[in-house]
Amino acid sequence: MVLVRTESTIFSKIERTGSVVVALLILYRTFLNTQLDILLLSGITLMAVFYLWSGFFLFTNALPLDIVEKGKRAVFTPFRITVSIGMGFVYSVSLISILYAYFFYPQMQLMLSFSFLLIFISTCLVVLYHYFNKDEYVFVKQFYKRSAILGLFIFFIIVIPLEKRLNILYHKHPGFIEAYIEYHQNPDAPEAIDKLRSERSKFR
Repeated sequence: MVLVRTESTIFSKIERTGSVVVALLILYRTFLNTQLDILLLSGITLMAVFYLWSGFFLFTNALPLDIVEKGKRAVFTPFRITVSIGMGFVYSVSLISILYAYFFYPQMQLMLSFSFLLIFISTCLVVLYHYFNKDEYVFVKQFYKRSAILGLFIFFIIVIPLEKRLNILYHKHPGFIEAYIEYHQNPDAPEAIDKLRSERSKFR
């Protein structure tokens, strides 16, 4: 079974452009400095919203008007509808967890672990369905690449020790590193919370 159309839609073009921009911002943030943090924050947030609200159209390669065309509605099987919306949610959560990791927001590790688990479980379910429905390859193959990229990147972040991650991302900001380590060791201490808040405000 094929998708609604073979040519690219506005949704796929937005994804490609947004992915390239976010990837470049992540590379800049990882290896250079924090000057473009606001762009990274905005870029990842917008892509997360895009996947959440446009997953159905992106993964079925459809446009809104296709929903009302009887001939094209046959492509929208319950499986495709559910998986398109569901994987859009999974990728949205995954991007937000990456945002948490780069900005060291509270519950960062929980978000990373949760998103990795979501990717793993959802991909396993897609693989299982594909095993019993070989004709769905054209549809399901698009999830393999996306899940592999996001899953491996999140796994790589998880396995890097916290202090090493801090030193990579904030090596030019020793005050923030010190404040975060103190907060991490004593998350309920008012002094540690205030110090971290003060150091974080310097990036705004």
